[in-house]
Amino acid sequence: MEGSVTVAKTSDKEYLYHIVNIPPYRLTIASRLEDTDSDDDFVDPYLFDPSYTLAAATGFSVWEGSVALLSFIHSAQSSEAQEFRRRVLEKREKVVELGSGTGIGGLGVAALGGDVLCTDVESVCDLTRSNIRRNRLEISSERCPTGGWFDSVSVGRGTAGVQPLDWSQPVSAQRKPNDPISASIIIAAETAWLADLAPLFVETVANLLRSGVEVSNCKVCYWAYKERGTEASKIFTTMSNVKRAFHQAGCEVVEIWRERSKEDPDKHVIINTIRQTRLP
Repeated sequence: MEGSVTVAKTSDKEYLYHIVNIPPYRLTIASRLEDTDSDDDFVDPYLFDPSYTLAAATGFSVWEGSVALLSFIHSAQSSEAQEFRRRVLEKREKVVELGSGTGIGGLGVAALGGDVLCTDVESVCDLTRSNIRRNRLEISSERCPTGGWFDSVSVGRGTAGVQPLDWSQPVSAQRKPNDPISASIIIAAETAWLADLAPLFVETVANLLRSGVEVSNCKVCYWAYKERGTEASKIFTTMSNVKRAFHQAGCEVVEIWRERSKEDPDKHVIINTIRQTRLP
């Protein structure tokens, strides 16, 4: 694939817009204005939503790990990146994104040719839906491909839909109208750096990987992570802690790609694969 993934920003009174170039497509992803919390007149519309928490609030921003994951998928030449493109863009195996937030990761994969179900808690899904609608109008010119998720729309060469998925609830109780268990590919970016959220993320990924007998042996999660915590942190966890939790859940985590962080030059964004290797 030619070119690389780049991001430019603009804004209006309501949103910060991230103009994401994924050759040959361009996405416009709206996120919450970065200085909203300092505005004394601002009232958060989701403040009293039952699904709205500190973790949910992070879904209204665009995170560096999502862009790194798209860069890996789009142009990395490793065997793992080529395998992703073969399975998702050529064979059209279904993809579920965990913690979609603004939807930048799932929409990027859809634009390139994947069939993606974006998921998050209900309070965040409103923003995901609006970004899907925004990009359906701006970049979709082809007939909607068949084989996508129920109620998905055409985005570039692929399709994208959205559905709530609360990690604090059993996946088995959240299988309608789309069944996330039927996906053989999972993607997630910067979803497990909060200490309270990491165990829920691990359990959800493990459940998705071990479920669905017909595809369980080939299921894989592509997970982007940037270290934020230390062992002394009370709010943030560490990658070693998350990997340990995955091991206890019967999963193997393997680093397959890394790039230096543009926001924190002394850190890296790391892309991992997660596979179920045994029952916990």
